[in-house]
Amino acid sequence: MASPTTATSAGIVSFRDLVDFVAHVADLYPEDTASFPEDLNMILSTHHAVLESELREKVVGALVLLRRKE
Repeated sequence: MASPTTATSAGIVSFRDLVDFVAHVADLYPEDTASFPEDLNMILSTHHAVLESELREKVVGALVLLRRKE
């Protein structure tokens, strides 16, 4: 994510899948994922203009899921 404009499509898909996975299991590992929502928010606020639309959608969806799980 240091340079999202040069990421490969395979890397983006892998990252998107990881974001989805961690969002779904975050409630099981609260200590390990405590900063995950802030990290996602930082990714969106820093790279929102250059992120692939599907990745941006997945990050927002992950934040919504985490919010529902509190």
